[in-house]
Order: sequence, then C-alpha cells, then structure tokens
Amino acid sequence: YFDNVFVLDGAYDRSVYYVIPPFDIDSLNSTDPSSISFPGTLYSDIFPPIEQPLGVLPDNSMGFKHKTPEEGYALYGSTATYNNDISLDSKGLRGTGTIDFLTTTLESEDFVFYVDSVNSVGTVMDMQEGALGSASFPQAYVEDYTLKWLPWADSMYIANNAEPFDLYNQTASMNGEVILTSNGLLGAGTLFTRGSEAISDKMAFGQSQFSANNASFQIQSDNPDKPALAGEDVYLNFDLTANKANISPEQEGVAAIEFPYAQFQTSITKAVWDLEEETVRMSKPEDVDIDNSYFYATREELDSLVFSAEEAVYRIPLQQLDISGIPYITVADAKITPENNQVQIRENAKFDTFTNATLVIDTLNEYHNLFNGTIDIVSRNEFRGKATYELVSASDTFAIELTEFKTDSVQEGRGEYYTYTVADGTVQEAQNLIVSPGMLYRGNIRMNAVKEALELDGEVKLDLKTIPGYNTWISYSSDAG
Repeated sequence: YFDNVFVLDGAYDRSVYYVIPPFDIDSLNSTDPSSISFPGTLYSDIFPPIEQPLGVLPDNSMGFKHKTPEEGYALYGSTATYNNDISLDSKGLRGTGTIDFLTTTLESEDFVFYVDSVNSVGTVMDMQEGALGSASFPQAYVEDYTLKWLPWADSMYIANNAEPFDLYNQTASMNGEVILTSNGLLGAGTLFTRGSEAISDKMAFGQSQFSANNASFQIQSDNPDKPALAGEDVYLNFDLTANKANISPEQEGVAAIEFPYAQFQTSITKAVWDLEEETVRMSKPEDVDIDNSYFYATREELDSLVFSAEEAVYRIPLQQLDISGIPYITVADAKITPENNQVQIRENAKFDTFTNATLVIDTLNEYHNLFNGTIDIVSRNEFRGKATYELVSASDTFAIELTEFKTDSVQEGRGEYYTYTVADGTVQEAQNLIVSPGMLYRGNIRMNAVKEALELDGEVKLDLKTIPGYNTWISYSSDAG
C-alpha cells in the first residue's frame, strides 16, 4: 500500500496498492538497494492495472518507472487517455506526457495523479474546434497553464499563467480560467475579441459563438478610456460567424447599457451590435412594459432627464443615438412629443431641435394643448422654443403662437417651491379671437400651466358686424385666477 505519509504527503488511501505474487528470497546480503526488485501489478482507480517491477529508487522509496503502450491508458475509467512516462516514488504517481480529453490535448513535464484529481503546471494546451456528442467546442491554445482536473465531477479547470488563451483561430484572447466538461467549455475571466472586452465569471464557449451572464461588456473606441458602449450586469451572446452580439440587461428595467459619448444609459431589453454595420440596434419586445424601456441622461446639465422608447439605433462612427417609439418626454411639467415620436441625440447628449412637436401642459391636469412646436430641450426642468396654442372656445378653435417658454415657481407649505411652465404670446386683431360670445380680443396672452384659463392683458370690443365702422376697443385684463 502507498497510504504512508511519506508518499505525496499521505495523498493516497488503500485504493492505490501493489500486488506482489509469492516469491522466494535467495539472499539479502547485497549492499545495493536498487538490486531489490519485485515483479507485480499496480492497481488504482487512476490507471488500468500496470504491470511493472517494483524496486527501491534513489530516494529509498519503493516505486517504478513505466512507459504506456502506444494507445495510452484510460484515466479514471473515463474517455480521457494518458500517454508516455509514469513514475511512482515518494512524490506519488506522476507523469511526463500528454492527456487527451474530448477535443483537447494537454502536455506537461509533471502531471500529479491523485485518487480524485490531477494537478499540473503544464506546457501546452491545444483544443480543436468541433462538435462532440451534443457539445460544441472552440479552437483554443495556450502555453504555460495550471491544471486541476476533477474527473468524478467532469470538470477540468485550466488557467493561463503568462500569455492569454488564444481562441477562435487567434481572433480572440482571454485571461482567466476555462472549465472543460463533456457538456462543453465554460470559463471565467476577461475576453477580448473584435474590438470588445467581456468580463464574466459565467462564460460558455461554442464552436463559433460564446455567451456570458452577469457580464461587464465594452465596445471599444479610439479613446482607450472611453468606450463606445459599456454594459454592466448584462447578458451577452456573441455570434462570431455572423459578427453580431446580442446584449441585454440581466434585470428588466435596469439601465445597464451606457453610451458614454452620447452620455445616455438605457434599460431597453434587447440590443444587437452589428460589427459590419457599426451600429447597435435596440428594441423592446411587445411583452415588455414601456416603463421598463427607457433612456436616461448621464450628462449633469440635463439633470437626470429620462424618457421611454421602443426602439433605437446607435451609430458608432457618428456617436449618435436615433431613438424612436417615444410616447412623450417629460420636461418640467410638460409632456413633449417629438415629430414621428423620434429624436436624434448627438455627442454630449445634444438633442437636435424638435420641429412640429406637440405639447401637453401640465402633466397633472393636462389643461393646455399645443402643436407645431419648435423646441430645444435644455434639461429635465427646462425647454425653450415656440409652439401654437390650441384655444377651444364655444364657437370655434383658434391657433395662437406662444413663445418664450420659461418656468416660474411658487412657495408651498414649509418653504417648498412648486415649479410650473409659463409662455407668452400676442393675439392680433386680424385673428378675430372670440373670448366670449359676442366679444373679440386682441393683445397679450399668457399660458400658466397650473391654470385652466389663459391670462389676458389687452383690449376687447363687441363683435358688432352690423354697425358699419364700429371699432371701439376697451382695455381688458384677466389673471385667470
């Protein structure tokens, strides 16, 4: 038996033993320990029975040196095979040779065989791409690796030491650890490929694709400190043949994808990076609530502006976001809907000016409706521009242009202020605005978001079309209070 503490620090139990047939001893007078030798067979759950004479080695332990047959030995009763030299001494069962497992060949000057595992710092790992059973394996290669193989757990852990793993025919590299199993190749570490970086403890590799859960992912740009896209806690599936990567937040409703140049983050459920188009196309599935598909400004000046959307395209060379399917954008107390429900956002969170936008003010009571707006968004609490007010009277609907949108505030309660939108415009006499039956108005007009009626400061006259030359205007003002 080899369960002595002096053999590999007591690593073996009595499942590793050597059977010696009955023998006769002619003489023990020899002073040369190496002359003592016993024919027999080594039994273990590691190798098939090995017939090799047992002798006294230079370290005064009982052991042997053995070379496998050309076809090698099966390891641990598995499909893995070992080929080349095996030695047994006080350092345990060790091998200088190769292990072939699935599509992978490992070379080492020192494999250490335990009852339940194999350890080594090896020279070369070479994995061939291809399918085996229901599993698919990539091409992978590394020199100078560390191995821990747990055959009973069907898990072979291989970590690179100096240089990274080469993957996918030298189109990718990885620092970290791969786990080879009969069901496929898993991994943990940092993977670089095609101008991107993925960091994850939960990677899975196929012949022409890989995936990662709970990953940090970046699409790199010309600036090494500023990626084109950055994802945190995302799921990644990268098809290396189609040159497309699917990216989605692990948690629905979390803004896990960021565009540092545009200075926006998004929670949109699905994003597809097309390497040939140089775009990231995003979409919200029908079964996802629109509230869980939003874009959030990270630029400080925009003061955390946020809005929902159904689709978007990020054009990487232009550093530009084209967002569509926007119900509205809430700015201050206004719901602003851009033309065709879409906006364009350039570098540094710069919105293109909205044209033909519609506005509903305020968000609580929706007293005021405007259209044909030319609007610039300044921040979450400020917008500028002009729009046409839709005034509905008892007799007709009138269009009044309002300009100079601004915010005002009133104090409420214990020193708290409520902010609301106001806008001013002018009604010309030619517009024939009827403010009440039989009464025309001209002059200044103010929209106050929290008041249902408009504030008037101008003149009124009776609508007396039957009196020729009648044109008497009377000063009139109203605070709509």
